[in-house]
Amino acid sequence: MSALGGPSQPVTTTDQGDADTCVRHAIAKAITQHAHDYKTYDFKLDYVLGVTENINPTIGSLWPSAYDGWSFHAMDQREVECGKNKHYSITTKVEKISAENSSNWKEALQQLEERHIKEKEDDETREDDEQQKELESIDSEKTPMLSTRPKPPNGPPRPKPTAYDVNPMYVLTYYTNKDHHCVFVKSVVNGYFNCLNSWGKLEAEPKVLITEKGNILWKITLKYGKAANSHKLSTVMDSKLTLKADKFQID
Repeated sequence: MSALGGPSQPVTTTDQGDADTCVRHAIAKAITQHAHDYKTYDFKLDYVLGVTENINPTIGSLWPSAYDGWSFHAMDQREVECGKNKHYSITTKVEKISAENSSNWKEALQQLEERHIKEKEDDETREDDEQQKELESIDSEKTPMLSTRPKPPNGPPRPKPTAYDVNPMYVLTYYTNKDHHCVFVKSVVNGYFNCLNSWGKLEAEPKVLITEKGNILWKITLKYGKAANSHKLSTVMDSKLTLKADKFQID
């Protein structure tokens, strides 16, 4: 998905400008990419980035751990109910994986290597689909289509959002010119982390050696739920405030 956002597209590079907000950009990519990869929800990257950037009113640097247990809501771009897109709450769980050769580190590398294989398969599938569409287009010009196969009304059933998804995303903090930097990790290939940066066109997709001193991987898992209705929530809060005021009322 580009920085402007678009339905069902993988994330690309972003531009943090003059602010130390690389972690916020990496976390936004992790959230948006998860929705794309596992086709459960589809959020606009620009919206998610706007929310992650405003976790606090400053533009100072953060560690990814700042997002552990953090929640926000976003609108699904694909699911429409009665003509209106649904809003969901998203909660992030962040775990630090710094010990090389630990079981968690090895598991992360394996998952990221498998992601590279999946990327290649997706590219091949995309090419096959485009070729098939071209052939169908040519055939349709030659022979009028007499009938079309009906599509399922709502597609396959979606998993129930009750717990953290088992498919994690990863961001990496590492040293660049003696300064810490954070990027979203797409995959692992030939001993390198393949990453997406937030420096615009500058070093858009850096490759970081896995064994580089100071590397810290951060595992990002997500939990989804239906966003609370603001009117109902405000009514509940008003009721609680009224009860509290009555309790401490001074005659």
